[in-house]
Order: sequence, then structure tokens, then C-alpha cells
Amino acid sequence: MNRLTDTQMTARNRRNLWIAFVLVGFIVMIFSTTFLRMQQNAENARAANLARSAAITSSTVTAGAQP
Repeated sequence: MNRLTDTQMTARNRRNLWIAFVLVGFIVMIFSTTFLRMQQNAENARAANLARSAAITSSTVTAGAQP
């Protein structure tokens, strides 16, 4: 088996570090995108529920006011 020289080992370690940084950056990007989209979906669901409950409340008040 061939032994690597010090220069080759340094180059390999540098390459491995860059690969690790890129992978961590990708993971952070995916996590933040997922978190932001989930937060946006939760806000949309909250707004839809408020609109739905307001519509139900207004329809029952209107229906109850008429004989």
C-alpha cells in the first residue's frame, strides 16, 4: 500500500474540511427552508381558521336575528 506524502495528506485534509463545510451548509439551508415553510403554513392555517370561525359566527348571529 502506498503511503501519502505530507503534501498529499494536507491536500486531503483540506478537501475533507471543505466537503464537511458544504454538507453542513446544505443541512442548515434545508432545515431553515423547512422551518420557514412550516411556519408560513401554520400562519395560513391560523388565518383560515379565524376566517372560518368569523364566518360561522356571523352566519349564526344573522340567522338567529331573523324570526
